[in-house]
Amino acid sequence: MRHYYLQGIIATLTNQPGSAALFNFTKILEELDEGHQTIYSQLAYLGSGILYARRGKMDRADFFFAKVISYLHEGDSERARADQREYLRIIMMMYYVAEYHALSQRLAASDRLLRETIECCAAGHVTYFMPRIKLLQARNAIAAGATASQVDRLLNEAMVFARFNQSSVVQVQAAALRSNYHREL
Repeated sequence: MRHYYLQGIIATLTNQPGSAALFNFTKILEELDEGHQTIYSQLAYLGSGILYARRGKMDRADFFFAKVISYLHEGDSERARADQREYLRIIMMMYYVAEYHALSQRLAASDRLLRETIECCAAGHVTYFMPRIKLLQARNAIAAGATASQVDRLLNEAMVFARFNQSSVVQVQAAALRSNYHREL
Protein backbone atom coordinates (compact mmCIF):
# COMPACT_ATOMS: atom_id res chain seq x y z
CA MET A 1 0.00 0.00 0.00
CA ARG A 2 2.84 2.36 0.77
CA HIS A 3 4.23 1.83 -2.73
CA TYR A 4 0.90 2.65 -4.40
CA TYR A 5 0.34 5.63 -2.12
CA LEU A 6 3.79 7.07 -2.89
CA GLN A 7 3.37 6.50 -6.62
CA GLY A 8 -0.02 8.22 -6.52
CA ILE A 9 1.00 11.20 -4.41
CA ILE A 10 4.15 11.78 -6.47
CA ALA A 11 2.06 11.71 -9.65
CA THR A 12 -0.41 14.14 -8.05
CA LEU A 13 2.13 16.62 -6.70
CA THR A 14 4.21 16.64 -9.88
CA ASN A 15 1.19 17.22 -12.13
CA GLN A 16 1.47 13.92 -13.97
CA PRO A 17 -1.63 12.58 -15.74
CA GLY A 18 -4.52 12.13 -13.32
CA SER A 19 -5.08 8.58 -14.49
CA ALA A 20 -1.66 7.55 -13.15
CA ALA A 21 -2.43 8.93 -9.71
CA LEU A 22 -5.97 7.60 -9.58
CA PHE A 23 -4.84 4.13 -10.64
CA ASN A 24 -2.58 3.95 -7.60
CA PHE A 25 -5.17 5.34 -5.18
CA THR A 26 -7.86 3.04 -6.55
CA LYS A 27 -5.55 0.06 -6.10
CA ILE A 28 -5.44 0.84 -2.38
CA LEU A 29 -9.13 1.65 -1.96
CA GLU A 30 -10.59 -1.18 -4.02
CA GLU A 31 -8.08 -4.01 -3.63
CA LEU A 32 -5.53 -3.67 -0.86
CA ASP A 33 -7.62 -1.98 1.86
CA GLU A 34 -11.20 -2.69 0.83
CA GLY A 35 -12.44 -2.16 4.38
CA HIS A 36 -10.61 1.18 4.54
CA GLN A 37 -9.08 0.25 7.89
CA THR A 38 -5.59 1.65 7.41
CA ILE A 39 -4.17 5.13 7.12
CA TYR A 40 -3.38 4.34 3.48
CA SER A 41 -7.06 4.63 2.58
CA GLN A 42 -7.09 8.09 4.15
CA LEU A 43 -3.93 9.00 2.26
CA ALA A 44 -5.52 7.74 -0.97
CA TYR A 45 -8.57 9.91 -0.27
CA LEU A 46 -6.25 12.84 0.43
CA GLY A 47 -4.29 12.32 -2.78
CA SER A 48 -7.48 12.05 -4.81
CA GLY A 49 -8.81 15.23 -3.21
CA ILE A 50 -5.58 17.12 -3.95
CA LEU A 51 -5.66 15.90 -7.54
CA TYR A 52 -9.20 17.11 -8.13
CA ALA A 53 -8.70 20.39 -6.25
CA ARG A 54 -5.61 21.26 -8.28
CA ARG A 55 -7.58 20.60 -11.46
CA GLY A 56 -10.42 22.85 -10.36
CA LYS A 57 -12.92 20.02 -9.87
CA MET A 58 -13.95 21.10 -6.39
CA ASP A 59 -17.17 19.05 -6.30
CA ARG A 60 -15.07 15.87 -6.63
CA ALA A 61 -12.41 17.20 -4.27
CA ASP A 62 -15.12 17.94 -1.68
CA PHE A 63 -16.09 14.25 -1.60
CA PHE A 64 -12.57 13.05 -0.84
CA PHE A 65 -11.63 15.84 1.55
CA ALA A 66 -14.83 15.22 3.54
CA LYS A 67 -13.56 11.70 4.23
CA VAL A 68 -10.16 12.98 5.35
CA ILE A 69 -11.70 15.69 7.53
CA SER A 70 -13.94 13.12 9.17
CA TYR A 71 -10.94 10.88 9.81
CA LEU A 72 -8.96 13.73 11.35
CA HIS A 73 -11.84 14.66 13.67
CA GLU A 74 -12.33 11.06 14.75
CA GLY A 75 -8.61 10.47 15.23
CA ASP A 76 -7.83 13.30 17.65
CA SER A 77 -7.23 10.90 20.52
CA GLU A 78 -5.13 8.55 18.39
CA ARG A 79 -2.54 11.17 17.43
CA ALA A 80 -0.79 10.86 20.77
CA ARG A 81 -0.35 7.11 20.21
CA ALA A 82 0.76 7.33 16.57
CA ASP A 83 4.27 6.26 15.69
CA GLN A 84 6.57 8.86 14.09
CA ARG A 85 5.78 7.85 10.50
CA GLU A 86 2.03 7.90 11.06
CA TYR A 87 2.31 11.18 12.98
CA LEU A 88 4.00 12.78 9.97
CA ARG A 89 1.29 11.46 7.68
CA ILE A 90 -1.38 12.98 9.91
CA ILE A 91 0.41 16.34 9.90
CA MET A 92 0.59 16.14 6.10
CA MET A 93 -3.14 15.43 5.93
CA MET A 94 -3.83 18.40 8.19
CA TYR A 95 -1.75 20.70 6.00
CA TYR A 96 -3.42 19.66 2.76
CA VAL A 97 -6.89 19.94 4.30
CA ALA A 98 -5.95 23.49 5.38
CA GLU A 99 -4.80 24.20 1.82
CA TYR A 100 -8.09 22.81 0.51
CA HIS A 101 -10.04 25.10 2.85
CA ALA A 102 -7.99 28.06 1.60
CA LEU A 103 -8.68 27.13 -2.03
CA SER A 104 -12.37 26.96 -1.15
CA GLN A 105 -12.19 30.46 0.40
CA ARG A 106 -12.81 29.11 3.92
CA LEU A 107 -9.92 31.07 5.41
CA ALA A 108 -11.05 30.82 9.04
CA ALA A 109 -11.22 27.01 8.81
CA SER A 110 -7.86 26.95 7.06
CA ASP A 111 -6.23 29.19 9.68
CA ARG A 112 -7.70 27.17 12.55
CA LEU A 113 -6.35 23.94 11.09
CA LEU A 114 -2.96 25.53 10.43
CA ARG A 115 -2.75 26.54 14.10
CA GLU A 116 -3.60 22.95 15.11
CA THR A 117 -0.99 21.66 12.68
CA ILE A 118 1.64 23.96 14.19
CA GLU A 119 0.72 22.62 17.64
CA CYS A 120 1.17 19.06 16.36
CA CYS A 121 4.50 19.98 14.80
CA ALA A 122 5.66 21.55 18.06
CA ALA A 123 4.50 18.59 20.14
CA GLY A 124 6.33 16.17 17.87
CA HIS A 125 9.38 18.43 17.34
CA VAL A 126 8.73 18.42 13.59
CA THR A 127 9.89 21.37 11.48
CA TYR A 128 9.67 19.84 8.01
CA PHE A 129 6.16 21.13 7.32
CA MET A 130 6.62 24.55 8.92
CA PRO A 131 7.83 26.45 5.82
CA ARG A 132 4.71 25.50 3.84
CA ILE A 133 2.46 26.08 6.84
CA LYS A 134 3.81 29.59 7.36
CA LEU A 135 3.62 30.33 3.63
CA LEU A 136 -0.03 29.25 3.55
CA GLN A 137 -0.73 31.35 6.64
CA ALA A 138 0.78 34.35 4.80
CA ARG A 139 -1.37 33.69 1.73
CA ASN A 140 -4.44 33.43 3.94
CA ALA A 141 -3.49 36.66 5.72
CA ILE A 142 -3.18 38.48 2.40
CA ALA A 143 -6.55 37.13 1.26
CA ALA A 144 -8.12 38.19 4.56
CA GLY A 145 -6.71 41.72 4.32
CA ALA A 146 -4.21 41.51 7.17
CA THR A 147 -1.77 44.33 7.80
CA ALA A 148 1.53 44.47 5.97
CA SER A 149 3.41 43.84 9.22
CA GLN A 150 1.38 40.68 9.90
CA VAL A 151 2.01 39.39 6.38
CA ASP A 152 5.72 40.25 6.57
CA ARG A 153 6.04 38.47 9.93
CA LEU A 154 4.51 35.29 8.47
CA LEU A 155 6.69 35.50 5.36
CA ASN A 156 9.78 36.01 7.54
CA GLU A 157 8.84 32.91 9.53
CA ALA A 158 8.30 30.97 6.29
CA MET A 159 11.76 32.02 5.10
CA VAL A 160 13.46 31.10 8.36
CA PHE A 161 11.91 27.63 8.40
CA ALA A 162 12.61 27.22 4.68
CA ARG A 163 16.30 28.03 5.20
CA PHE A 164 16.47 25.74 8.24
CA ASN A 165 14.89 22.87 6.30
CA GLN A 166 16.79 23.71 3.09
CA SER A 167 13.55 24.20 1.17
CA SER A 168 14.61 26.33 -1.77
CA VAL A 169 11.16 25.95 -3.34
CA VAL A 170 9.44 27.64 -0.40
CA GLN A 171 12.16 30.29 -0.25
CA VAL A 172 11.47 31.20 -3.88
CA GLN A 173 7.70 31.12 -3.37
CA ALA A 174 7.90 33.29 -0.24
CA ALA A 175 10.19 35.81 -1.93
CA ALA A 176 7.87 36.01 -4.95
CA LEU A 177 4.81 36.38 -2.73
CA ARG A 178 6.49 39.16 -0.73
CA SER A 179 7.53 40.99 -3.89
CA ASN A 180 4.06 40.72 -5.48
CA TYR A 181 2.33 41.68 -2.23
CA HIS A 182 4.41 44.83 -1.72
CA ARG A 183 4.08 45.79 -5.37
CA GLU A 184 0.26 45.68 -5.03
CA LEU A 185 0.16 47.71 -1.79
